[in-house]
Amino acid sequence: MKNHSRSISAILCLLAASIACRLPARDAAASQTSAPPLLTATALIAPTGTPAPTSDNPLLLPNSKPTQALTGSPIPHLAAGTSIDITNIHMVSASDGWAIGGQTAASDHIFRTQDGGATWRDVTPPQPMLGTDGALNALGFFMDASTAWVVYGGSYGTALPTDEAVFWRTSDAGTTWQYSTAPQPSPSEAFSPALFAFTDAQHGWLMVVIGGGMMHQYVALYSTNDSGANWNMILDPSSEAPIQSFPKTAMAFADAQIGWLTRDAQGVSDTPHLFRTQDGGINWRQINLPAPSSASNLFNEYSCGTYALSLFAPGSVVVALKCLSKADYQTQSNFQYASTDNGQTWTSLPLPSDYSMNDGDSLYYFDANNGFAFGRNIYRTSDGGKTWAFVNKVNWDGQFNFVNLMTGWAVARTDADIALVVTNDGGARWSIVKPTLVAP
Repeated sequence: MKNHSRSISAILCLLAASIACRLPARDAAASQTSAPPLLTATALIAPTGTPAPTSDNPLLLPNSKPTQALTGSPIPHLAAGTSIDITNIHMVSASDGWAIGGQTAASDHIFRTQDGGATWRDVTPPQPMLGTDGALNALGFFMDASTAWVVYGGSYGTALPTDEAVFWRTSDAGTTWQYSTAPQPSPSEAFSPALFAFTDAQHGWLMVVIGGGMMHQYVALYSTNDSGANWNMILDPSSEAPIQSFPKTAMAFADAQIGWLTRDAQGVSDTPHLFRTQDGGINWRQINLPAPSSASNLFNEYSCGTYALSLFAPGSVVVALKCLSKADYQTQSNFQYASTDNGQTWTSLPLPSDYSMNDGDSLYYFDANNGFAFGRNIYRTSDGGKTWAFVNKVNWDGQFNFVNLMTGWAVARTDADIALVVTNDGGARWSIVKPTLVAP
Protein backbone atom coordinates (compact mmCIF):
# COMPACT_ATOMS: atom_id res chain seq x y z
CA MET A 1 0.00 0.00 0.00
CA LYS A 2 2.81 2.40 0.73
CA ASN A 3 5.77 1.21 -1.33
CA HIS A 4 6.79 4.72 -2.27
CA SER A 5 10.13 6.43 -1.92
CA ARG A 6 10.16 9.97 -0.65
CA SER A 7 11.13 12.51 -3.29
CA ILE A 8 9.68 15.85 -2.23
CA SER A 9 11.88 17.76 -4.67
CA ALA A 10 10.42 15.87 -7.64
CA ILE A 11 6.87 16.83 -6.73
CA LEU A 12 7.97 20.41 -5.96
CA CYS A 13 9.05 20.65 -9.58
CA LEU A 14 5.67 19.36 -10.67
CA LEU A 15 3.90 21.82 -8.40
CA ALA A 16 5.75 24.68 -10.05
CA ALA A 17 4.10 23.72 -13.32
CA SER A 18 0.69 23.67 -11.66
CA ILE A 19 0.68 27.28 -10.37
CA ALA A 20 -1.70 28.83 -12.86
CA CYS A 21 -5.32 29.60 -13.71
CA ARG A 22 -6.74 31.49 -10.74
CA LEU A 23 -10.45 31.12 -10.17
CA PRO A 24 -12.58 34.12 -11.17
CA ALA A 25 -13.01 36.80 -8.52
CA ARG A 26 -16.67 35.88 -8.06
CA ASP A 27 -15.55 32.54 -6.62
CA ALA A 28 -14.31 34.24 -3.46
CA ALA A 29 -17.88 34.75 -2.37
CA ALA A 30 -18.75 31.21 -3.28
CA SER A 31 -16.05 30.01 -0.94
CA GLN A 32 -18.44 30.68 1.91
CA THR A 33 -20.31 27.55 0.81
CA SER A 34 -18.54 25.21 3.18
CA ALA A 35 -21.22 22.71 4.18
CA PRO A 36 -20.62 19.20 2.88
CA PRO A 37 -23.37 17.36 1.00
CA LEU A 38 -26.02 15.84 3.19
CA LEU A 39 -24.46 12.44 2.58
CA THR A 40 -21.53 11.13 0.56
CA ALA A 41 -19.30 8.12 0.86
CA THR A 42 -17.20 10.17 3.28
CA ALA A 43 -19.88 12.51 4.67
CA LEU A 44 -19.38 14.39 7.93
CA ILE A 45 -22.46 14.20 10.13
CA ALA A 46 -22.55 15.54 13.67
CA PRO A 47 -22.60 12.72 16.23
CA THR A 48 -25.78 12.13 18.17
CA GLY A 49 -24.04 10.85 21.27
CA THR A 50 -21.13 8.77 22.44
CA PRO A 51 -21.63 5.92 24.92
CA ALA A 52 -19.11 5.73 27.72
CA PRO A 53 -17.22 2.50 28.36
CA THR A 54 -18.73 0.47 31.17
CA SER A 55 -16.69 -2.71 30.96
CA ASP A 56 -13.88 -3.62 33.32
CA ASN A 57 -11.79 -3.90 30.16
CA PRO A 58 -11.23 -0.31 28.96
CA LEU A 59 -10.81 -1.56 25.39
CA LEU A 60 -14.36 -2.91 25.19
CA LEU A 61 -17.28 -0.87 24.00
CA PRO A 62 -20.46 -1.15 26.07
CA ASN A 63 -22.37 -4.37 25.36
CA SER A 64 -19.63 -5.68 23.08
CA LYS A 65 -18.98 -9.39 23.37
CA PRO A 66 -15.78 -10.27 21.54
CA THR A 67 -15.43 -13.97 20.88
CA GLN A 68 -11.67 -13.81 20.95
CA ALA A 69 -9.40 -11.70 23.15
CA LEU A 70 -6.75 -9.66 21.40
CA THR A 71 -3.27 -11.06 21.73
CA GLY A 72 0.11 -10.10 20.35
CA SER A 73 2.14 -6.92 20.32
CA PRO A 74 0.30 -3.81 19.14
CA ILE A 75 1.56 -1.59 16.34
CA PRO A 76 4.04 0.69 18.18
CA HIS A 77 3.64 4.45 17.97
CA LEU A 78 6.32 6.25 16.00
CA ALA A 79 8.71 8.56 17.84
CA ALA A 80 8.48 12.33 17.42
CA GLY A 81 10.61 13.49 14.52
CA THR A 82 10.20 10.25 12.55
CA SER A 83 9.88 10.84 8.82
CA ILE A 84 6.47 9.70 7.59
CA ASP A 85 4.40 9.54 4.42
CA ILE A 86 0.74 10.55 4.44
CA THR A 87 -1.04 8.12 2.11
CA ASN A 88 -4.66 9.15 2.80
CA ILE A 89 -5.91 12.39 4.31
CA HIS A 90 -9.30 13.39 5.67
CA MET A 91 -9.60 16.91 7.11
CA VAL A 92 -12.78 17.93 8.93
CA SER A 93 -11.95 21.66 9.09
CA ALA A 94 -9.19 24.02 8.01
CA SER A 95 -7.22 23.01 11.11
CA ASP A 96 -8.43 19.59 12.31
CA GLY A 97 -8.09 16.32 10.50
CA TRP A 98 -6.97 12.71 10.30
CA ALA A 99 -4.58 10.79 8.11
CA ILE A 100 -3.39 7.26 7.40
CA GLY A 101 0.24 6.59 6.59
CA GLY A 102 3.57 5.83 8.19
CA GLN A 103 6.77 4.35 6.86
CA THR A 104 7.44 2.48 3.64
CA ALA A 105 6.30 -1.16 3.62
CA ALA A 106 5.21 -0.99 7.29
CA SER A 107 1.75 -1.30 8.81
CA ASP A 108 -0.49 1.75 8.60
CA HIS A 109 -0.62 4.29 11.41
CA ILE A 110 -3.43 6.73 12.25
CA PHE A 111 -2.45 10.40 12.67
CA ARG A 112 -4.24 13.53 13.96
CA THR A 113 -3.51 17.18 13.18
CA GLN A 114 -4.82 20.39 14.72
CA ASP A 115 -2.83 22.86 12.63
CA GLY A 116 -3.83 22.14 9.07
CA GLY A 117 -1.41 19.29 8.51
CA ALA A 118 1.86 20.92 9.56
CA THR A 119 2.28 18.68 12.62
CA TRP A 120 0.79 15.29 13.39
CA ARG A 121 0.35 13.04 16.44
CA ASP A 122 0.46 9.26 16.17
CA VAL A 123 -2.87 8.04 17.60
CA THR A 124 -2.78 4.50 16.19
CA PRO A 125 -5.07 2.07 18.08
CA PRO A 126 -3.40 -0.96 19.75
CA GLN A 127 -4.01 -3.22 16.77
CA PRO A 128 -2.05 -6.50 17.10
CA MET A 129 0.67 -6.84 14.49
CA LEU A 130 1.02 -9.78 12.16
CA GLY A 131 3.21 -12.63 13.33
CA THR A 132 5.14 -12.40 10.05
CA ASP A 133 6.80 -9.53 8.23
CA GLY A 134 3.53 -8.63 6.50
CA ALA A 135 2.04 -5.15 6.79
CA LEU A 136 -1.51 -4.31 7.85
CA ASN A 137 -3.56 -1.79 5.87
CA ALA A 138 -5.99 0.54 7.63
CA LEU A 139 -9.35 1.87 6.46
CA GLY A 140 -10.97 4.62 8.50
CA PHE A 141 -14.18 6.60 8.66
CA PHE A 142 -13.52 10.00 10.25
CA MET A 143 -16.75 11.67 11.29
CA ASP A 144 -15.48 14.78 13.05
CA ALA A 145 -12.48 16.02 15.03
CA SER A 146 -13.16 13.53 17.84
CA THR A 147 -14.98 10.53 16.40
CA ALA A 148 -13.52 7.87 14.12
CA TRP A 149 -13.70 4.17 13.29
CA VAL A 150 -10.75 2.15 11.98
CA VAL A 151 -10.47 -1.42 10.71
CA TYR A 152 -7.25 -3.20 9.71
CA GLY A 153 -6.81 -5.82 7.03
CA GLY A 154 -4.20 -7.48 4.87
CA SER A 155 -3.55 -8.07 1.20
CA TYR A 156 -4.41 -11.28 -0.61
CA GLY A 157 -2.83 -14.28 1.07
CA THR A 158 -2.20 -12.38 4.32
CA ALA A 159 -3.76 -13.99 7.39
CA LEU A 160 -4.85 -11.68 10.20
CA PRO A 161 -3.63 -12.34 13.77
CA THR A 162 -7.02 -13.70 14.88
CA ASP A 163 -10.12 -15.31 13.41
CA GLU A 164 -12.03 -12.19 14.40
CA ALA A 165 -12.39 -8.88 12.59
CA VAL A 166 -11.46 -6.08 15.00
CA PHE A 167 -13.41 -2.80 14.85
CA TRP A 168 -11.79 0.18 16.59
CA ARG A 169 -13.60 3.34 17.70
CA THR A 170 -12.52 6.56 19.38
CA SER A 171 -14.58 9.49 20.65
CA ASP A 172 -11.68 11.56 22.03
CA ALA A 173 -9.57 12.17 18.91
CA GLY A 174 -7.60 8.98 19.30
CA THR A 175 -6.43 9.49 22.88
CA THR A 176 -8.16 6.22 23.76
CA TRP A 177 -9.66 3.49 21.61
CA GLN A 178 -12.26 0.81 22.23
CA TYR A 179 -12.75 -2.34 20.21
CA SER A 180 -15.38 -4.91 19.36
CA THR A 181 -15.06 -8.00 17.20
CA ALA A 182 -17.03 -10.02 14.69
CA PRO A 183 -16.26 -13.28 12.88
CA GLN A 184 -14.31 -13.14 9.65
CA PRO A 185 -15.82 -14.88 6.61
CA SER A 186 -14.46 -18.39 6.19
CA PRO A 187 -12.89 -19.49 3.98
CA SER A 188 -11.36 -16.34 2.55
CA GLU A 189 -8.31 -15.35 0.55
CA ALA A 190 -7.98 -12.02 2.31
CA PHE A 191 -9.66 -9.63 4.70
CA SER A 192 -9.32 -6.27 2.92
CA PRO A 193 -11.62 -3.48 4.18
CA ALA A 194 -12.72 -1.56 1.10
CA LEU A 195 -15.69 0.78 1.75
CA PHE A 196 -16.84 2.51 4.95
CA ALA A 197 -20.08 4.49 5.38
CA PHE A 198 -21.94 6.06 8.31
CA THR A 199 -25.17 8.07 8.31
CA ASP A 200 -24.82 9.23 11.92
CA ALA A 201 -22.87 8.26 15.01
CA GLN A 202 -24.94 5.09 15.45
CA HIS A 203 -25.44 3.53 12.01
CA GLY A 204 -22.53 2.33 9.92
CA TRP A 205 -21.50 -0.22 7.29
CA LEU A 206 -18.18 -1.79 6.30
CA MET A 207 -17.62 -3.69 3.06
CA VAL A 208 -14.67 -6.12 3.05
CA VAL A 209 -13.15 -7.86 0.03
CA ILE A 210 -12.36 -11.48 0.85
CA GLY A 211 -11.49 -12.96 -2.56
CA GLY A 212 -11.94 -12.82 -6.31
CA GLY A 213 -11.77 -14.62 -9.61
CA MET A 214 -13.85 -15.33 -12.74
CA MET A 215 -15.07 -11.69 -12.81
CA HIS A 216 -16.13 -11.90 -9.18
CA GLN A 217 -15.05 -9.75 -6.28
CA TYR A 218 -16.40 -11.53 -3.24
CA VAL A 219 -17.35 -9.24 -0.38
CA ALA A 220 -18.79 -9.38 3.11
CA LEU A 221 -20.90 -6.53 4.45
CA TYR A 222 -20.98 -5.68 8.16
CA SER A 223 -23.31 -3.21 9.87
CA THR A 224 -23.73 -1.59 13.28
CA ASN A 225 -26.66 0.28 14.79
CA ASP A 226 -25.06 1.05 18.16
CA SER A 227 -22.02 3.14 17.24
CA GLY A 228 -19.81 0.09 16.80
CA ALA A 229 -20.51 -1.71 20.06
CA ASN A 230 -21.61 -4.64 17.91
CA TRP A 231 -21.02 -5.44 14.25
CA ASN A 232 -23.03 -8.07 12.37
CA MET A 233 -22.25 -9.67 9.01
CA ILE A 234 -25.43 -8.96 7.07
CA LEU A 235 -24.16 -10.11 3.67
CA ASP A 236 -22.18 -13.32 3.38
CA PRO A 237 -19.72 -13.65 0.48
CA SER A 238 -21.01 -17.15 -0.25
CA SER A 239 -24.46 -15.77 -1.04
CA GLU A 240 -25.76 -15.42 -4.58
CA ALA A 241 -26.22 -11.67 -4.16
CA PRO A 242 -25.75 -9.85 -7.48
CA ILE A 243 -23.23 -7.44 -6.00
CA GLN A 244 -20.63 -10.24 -5.66
CA SER A 245 -19.51 -9.66 -9.27
CA PHE A 246 -16.94 -7.05 -10.35
CA PRO A 247 -15.06 -4.42 -8.30
CA LYS A 248 -17.15 -2.17 -6.08
CA THR A 249 -16.19 1.52 -6.22
CA ALA A 250 -18.33 3.54 -3.76
CA MET A 251 -20.99 3.05 -1.08
CA ALA A 252 -23.23 5.61 0.63
CA PHE A 253 -26.37 5.45 2.78
CA ALA A 254 -29.15 8.03 3.05
CA ASP A 255 -30.49 6.61 6.31
CA ALA A 256 -30.52 3.34 8.22
CA GLN A 257 -32.38 1.59 5.37
CA ILE A 258 -31.65 3.31 2.04
CA GLY A 259 -28.21 2.86 0.52
CA TRP A 260 -26.41 2.94 -2.84
CA LEU A 261 -23.47 0.99 -4.25
CA THR A 262 -21.49 1.55 -7.47
CA ARG A 263 -19.26 -0.84 -9.39
CA ASP A 264 -17.29 -1.19 -12.60
CA ALA A 265 -18.07 -4.23 -14.76
CA GLN A 266 -14.87 -3.57 -16.75
CA GLY A 267 -16.40 -4.21 -20.16
CA VAL A 268 -18.06 -7.53 -19.32
CA SER A 269 -21.46 -5.85 -19.00
CA ASP A 270 -22.40 -3.38 -21.74
CA THR A 271 -24.86 -1.59 -19.46
CA PRO A 272 -23.39 0.44 -16.59
CA HIS A 273 -25.39 0.22 -13.41
CA LEU A 274 -25.50 0.75 -9.66
CA PHE A 275 -27.37 -0.88 -6.79
CA ARG A 276 -29.89 0.35 -4.24
CA THR A 277 -30.94 -1.24 -0.94
CA GLN A 278 -34.11 -0.53 1.04
CA ASP A 279 -33.39 -2.82 3.99
CA GLY A 280 -30.08 -1.60 5.34
CA GLY A 281 -27.85 -3.55 2.97
CA ILE A 282 -29.30 -7.06 3.22
CA ASN A 283 -30.77 -7.04 -0.30
CA TRP A 284 -29.66 -4.99 -3.31
CA ARG A 285 -31.52 -4.18 -6.54
CA GLN A 286 -29.62 -3.43 -9.73
CA ILE A 287 -30.49 -0.17 -11.50
CA ASN A 288 -29.30 0.15 -15.12
CA LEU A 289 -28.37 3.56 -16.50
CA PRO A 290 -29.63 4.72 -19.90
CA ALA A 291 -27.19 5.95 -22.53
CA PRO A 292 -26.62 9.72 -22.37
CA SER A 293 -29.03 11.68 -24.53
CA SER A 294 -26.05 13.46 -26.08
CA ALA A 295 -24.18 10.20 -26.85
CA SER A 296 -26.69 7.47 -27.63
CA ASN A 297 -24.00 5.08 -28.94
CA LEU A 298 -21.68 5.51 -25.95
CA PHE A 299 -22.13 2.03 -24.48
CA ASN A 300 -21.27 0.38 -27.81
CA GLU A 301 -18.01 2.29 -28.15
CA TYR A 302 -16.95 2.63 -24.50
CA SER A 303 -16.72 0.40 -21.45
CA CYS A 304 -18.36 2.26 -18.56
CA GLY A 305 -18.49 1.88 -14.78
CA THR A 306 -20.12 3.87 -11.99
CA TYR A 307 -18.16 5.78 -9.33
CA ALA A 308 -18.37 8.58 -6.73
CA LEU A 309 -21.74 8.80 -4.98
CA SER A 310 -23.23 12.02 -3.60
CA LEU A 311 -26.62 12.05 -1.82
CA PHE A 312 -28.33 15.37 -1.07
CA ALA A 313 -31.87 14.48 0.00
CA PRO A 314 -34.06 11.37 0.26
CA GLY A 315 -34.38 9.93 -3.21
CA SER A 316 -31.69 12.17 -4.73
CA VAL A 317 -28.36 10.80 -5.93
CA VAL A 318 -25.51 11.93 -8.19
CA VAL A 319 -23.07 9.38 -9.62
CA ALA A 320 -20.09 9.60 -11.97
CA LEU A 321 -19.83 7.46 -15.09
CA LYS A 322 -16.25 6.64 -16.10
CA CYS A 323 -16.00 5.36 -19.68
CA LEU A 324 -12.93 3.95 -21.47
CA SER A 325 -12.78 3.62 -25.24
CA LYS A 326 -12.99 -0.01 -26.37
CA ALA A 327 -10.48 0.88 -29.08
CA ASP A 328 -7.56 1.61 -26.73
CA TYR A 329 -8.98 1.42 -23.15
CA GLN A 330 -7.22 4.73 -22.42
CA THR A 331 -9.33 7.47 -24.01
CA GLN A 332 -12.03 8.59 -21.58
CA SER A 333 -15.51 10.03 -22.11
CA ASN A 334 -17.09 10.71 -18.72
CA PHE A 335 -20.53 11.81 -17.53
CA GLN A 336 -22.46 12.53 -14.38
CA TYR A 337 -25.93 11.12 -13.76
CA ALA A 338 -28.51 12.50 -11.35
CA SER A 339 -31.84 11.18 -10.09
CA THR A 340 -34.38 12.72 -7.74
CA ASP A 341 -36.80 9.77 -7.66
CA ASN A 342 -34.71 6.92 -6.22
CA GLY A 343 -33.23 5.97 -9.58
CA GLN A 344 -36.45 5.60 -11.58
CA THR A 345 -35.40 8.34 -14.02
CA TRP A 346 -32.01 9.89 -14.73
CA THR A 347 -30.57 13.04 -16.29
CA SER A 348 -27.05 12.93 -17.69
CA LEU A 349 -24.50 15.69 -18.26
CA PRO A 350 -21.06 15.38 -19.88
CA LEU A 351 -17.99 16.05 -17.80
CA PRO A 352 -15.28 18.20 -19.46
CA SER A 353 -13.87 16.54 -22.59
CA ASP A 354 -10.25 16.71 -21.38
CA TYR A 355 -11.07 15.50 -17.88
CA SER A 356 -9.73 12.07 -16.91
CA MET A 357 -11.10 10.42 -13.80
CA ASN A 358 -8.39 8.92 -11.58
CA ASP A 359 -10.33 7.20 -8.82
CA GLY A 360 -13.69 6.82 -7.16
CA ASP A 361 -13.60 10.13 -5.31
CA SER A 362 -12.80 12.27 -8.35
CA LEU A 363 -16.28 13.84 -8.58
CA TYR A 364 -17.23 15.57 -5.33
CA TYR A 365 -20.16 17.86 -4.52
CA PHE A 366 -20.52 20.08 -1.46
CA ASP A 367 -24.20 20.63 -2.25
CA ALA A 368 -26.49 20.23 -5.24
CA ASN A 369 -24.73 23.06 -7.11
CA ASN A 370 -21.12 23.38 -6.00
CA GLY A 371 -18.59 20.68 -6.72
CA PHE A 372 -15.24 19.66 -8.19
CA ALA A 373 -14.06 17.23 -10.82
CA PHE A 374 -10.62 16.26 -9.52
CA GLY A 375 -7.86 14.89 -11.70
CA ARG A 376 -4.77 16.15 -13.50
CA ASN A 377 -7.14 18.70 -15.01
CA ILE A 378 -9.16 20.18 -12.14
CA TYR A 379 -12.59 21.67 -12.84
CA ARG A 380 -15.28 23.28 -10.72
CA THR A 381 -19.03 23.76 -11.16
CA SER A 382 -21.47 26.11 -9.44
CA ASP A 383 -24.60 24.99 -11.29
CA GLY A 384 -24.76 21.27 -10.62
CA GLY A 385 -22.60 20.24 -13.56
CA LYS A 386 -24.32 22.16 -16.34
CA THR A 387 -21.10 24.12 -16.87
CA TRP A 388 -17.54 23.57 -15.66
CA ALA A 389 -14.81 26.16 -15.06
CA PHE A 390 -11.20 25.09 -15.58
CA VAL A 391 -9.18 25.58 -12.38
CA ASN A 392 -5.71 24.16 -12.96
CA LYS A 393 -3.61 21.47 -14.59
CA VAL A 394 -1.28 19.48 -12.31
CA ASN A 395 1.32 16.86 -13.20
CA TRP A 396 0.51 14.41 -10.43
CA ASP A 397 -2.30 12.09 -9.43
CA GLY A 398 -3.97 12.89 -6.14
CA GLN A 399 -6.30 11.79 -3.39
CA PHE A 400 -8.13 15.10 -2.90
CA ASN A 401 -9.84 16.31 0.27
CA PHE A 402 -11.50 19.76 0.43
CA VAL A 403 -13.28 21.22 3.47
CA ASN A 404 -14.76 24.15 1.53
CA LEU A 405 -14.51 25.58 -1.97
CA MET A 406 -11.16 27.25 -1.28
CA THR A 407 -9.28 25.05 1.20
CA GLY A 408 -8.13 21.56 0.33
CA TRP A 409 -5.36 18.99 0.54
CA ALA A 410 -4.15 16.20 -1.72
CA VAL A 411 -1.84 13.23 -1.40
CA ALA A 412 0.14 13.86 -4.61
CA ARG A 413 1.79 10.93 -6.36
CA THR A 414 3.98 10.70 -9.42
CA ASP A 415 5.73 7.45 -10.25
CA ALA A 416 7.21 6.35 -6.90
CA ASP A 417 7.15 9.81 -5.30
CA ILE A 418 4.59 11.01 -2.79
CA ALA A 419 3.95 14.32 -1.01
CA LEU A 420 1.23 16.12 0.94
CA VAL A 421 0.12 19.35 -0.74
CA VAL A 422 -2.36 22.08 0.22
CA THR A 423 -4.30 24.84 -1.54
CA ASN A 424 -6.07 27.91 -0.17
CA ASP A 425 -7.46 29.23 -3.46
CA GLY A 426 -9.61 26.38 -4.71
CA GLY A 427 -6.83 24.42 -6.39
CA ALA A 428 -5.30 27.18 -8.49
CA ARG A 429 -2.05 26.97 -6.50
CA TRP A 430 -0.60 24.14 -4.44
CA SER A 431 2.26 24.04 -1.96
CA ILE A 432 4.13 21.23 -0.23
CA VAL A 433 3.41 20.43 3.41
CA LYS A 434 6.11 18.28 4.97
CA PRO A 435 4.42 16.28 7.75
CA THR A 436 6.21 16.65 11.10
CA LEU A 437 5.52 14.02 13.74
CA VAL A 438 5.29 15.44 17.26
CA ALA A 439 4.92 13.89 20.69
CA PRO A 440 1.37 13.12 21.90
